[in-house]
Amino acid sequence: MKESGYITEIEELRSILNLNPDDGRAHFKLGKIYRELNDYTLSISELNKALELGFDNDEVHLESG
Repeated sequence: MKESGYITEIEELRSILNLNPDDGRAHFKLGKIYRELNDYTLSISELNKALELGFDNDEVHLESG
């Protein structure tokens, strides 16, 4: 199952965000993972947070559609 491959990565990114909630790159990476898992609500939320934090990357705009 695709989801199980992302569990560790999601946990690591959540740990990073617990230490530094303003890490735009971590929010961006979570957004990409959630998109892969077809959880579009969480994906958009994380990608928007990345943008709010100044992680203005062309990929964020492509991922958020």
